Amino acid sequence: MKYTPLTPERAKALAMQWKRAAPLLEEQRERDIRSAETVESVACLAGMMEIANRDLPPRRSSGMVEMQRYFMTAREAANGAA
Repeated sequence: MKYTPLTPERAKALAMQWKRAAPLLEEQRERDIRSAETVESVACLAGMMEIANRDLPPRRSSGMVEMQRYFMTAREAANGAA
């Protein structure tokens, strides 16, 4: 698929299309919420959590230390490049 830049006219047309669709999408969202089976949904979600807990090993770290180490390295590189 070839990328074609978005012209101002096309952007305006798309914005108008979404503006017209918004009320219909909101109505559908409300219908979906009203018709949802809460107990069934919670049971399904609980089942997915059980599978994830069973199949994925517990994390040894939240990743926060690694993230801070990355930020420190990036800061040092930026200061050295300045």
